[in-house]
Amino acid sequence: MPRTSKNTQFKGGQLDAARHAKSEKQAIAESDTAWDDLWSNFNESKAYAKQLEHTLSDKVAECEKLSSDLQNSLQKLQQFKIDSLQKKYNERYKELRLERQTVKHCQTKIKQLEEQMKC
Repeated sequence: MPRTSKNTQFKGGQLDAARHAKSEKQAIAESDTAWDDLWSNFNESKAYAKQLEHTLSDKVAECEKLSSDLQNSLQKLQQFKIDSLQKKYNERYKELRLERQTVKHCQTKIKQLEEQMKC
């Protein structure tokens, strides 16, 4: 086995220590990069969650407006039905009243004619 000098052994030890230090620095750098990536993903997720909350609040407001519009439309429809029925009722009432007056007038006329015929 070849003999190595103490200087060579010392340099070899320094080289091993430098390699070890370099690998530790690289592991720390990779760890920092992984941490930065995780932190970046976390911030992106927070931003996306805020965006979703904003979208949700917009949709809730839209649904509330549509619900209000629906209620207003239903009230208008109900009022329209009531108005329509009332109009039909009034028209029918006028027709019946006119018919009654006509019948009453005719009955009066018939009685008058009967009275005239008796004389």
